[in-house]
Amino acid sequence: MSKSLMPTAENPWLLSVNHLKEWDKCRKQFYYKTVLKQRWVSDDGNFELGKSVHALMDYAARDLPTAHLLEQVTPQIRESFLALNQHPISQEAILASEFGFHIPFMPDRFPHVYLVGRMDRVIQQNDTLSIIDWKTGTAVPHDYATAWQTRLYLYALEQLKQQLGHADLPLSFIYVDVRLNRQQRVNTYVTEANEGYQQETGTLLIQRIEAILNEQSFTLPRECPDKYCPYGGVCGINEPDVAQLPLFSLPTVSVLGDDEKPEALDPFDAF
Repeated sequence: MSKSLMPTAENPWLLSVNHLKEWDKCRKQFYYKTVLKQRWVSDDGNFELGKSVHALMDYAARDLPTAHLLEQVTPQIRESFLALNQHPISQEAILASEFGFHIPFMPDRFPHVYLVGRMDRVIQQNDTLSIIDWKTGTAVPHDYATAWQTRLYLYALEQLKQQLGHADLPLSFIYVDVRLNRQQRVNTYVTEANEGYQQETGTLLIQRIEAILNEQSFTLPRECPDKYCPYGGVCGINEPDVAQLPLFSLPTVSVLGDDEKPEALDPFDAF
């Protein structure tokens, strides 16, 4: 097992949906981004729509005033929020908004691995406990019923539903997608979680965690799966481009455990 991927009590692994998606997309990308923690400066303006709409939906869930804020945002943000907030699903009983979780995953088998994330909203709809995920810019996953976000969040909520006071209710995950250029601006995509679904998710998580913790080479795929990947100029799949080299900030300790070479802080040592 790679020492750099050994979670410890002092440096546990906080496993998120993004980690799982990165691994599926490209193991080398996972290595650069999650293990070595190499980062580029990003433009926060790219996320303005989603962040603003999510914040407004959270204010609405907490019965905080939003009218004065709507006067200051762009028409796209305002219309997207109004379309979501006026949809029938937003009228259902709200149990939690921006509900963060940090729970151990099978501590007897993986003593220092935790599942982490944040649910946009948890509601009670009829006799079902449902996770709501607002989609304002990024598309709903094509395979939404088996996507990692759906699976991980439903698995986590199963462990947390007693805390919410609804231990006996079945669970579902609902993507709520808003697009202003459609005749029907808001569409919903529902996945119900039965016992078999949750057991399958647990098995898949075990398999994936073991694969990651035992990985040694972090190999490249045959073709780059992400034409916008910032590591394309340095990973070896394309010709190196010095102009694409990132602004590095390498920690002495990996996000997943002790770095094998904590003394090597020169960013080019990674290649």
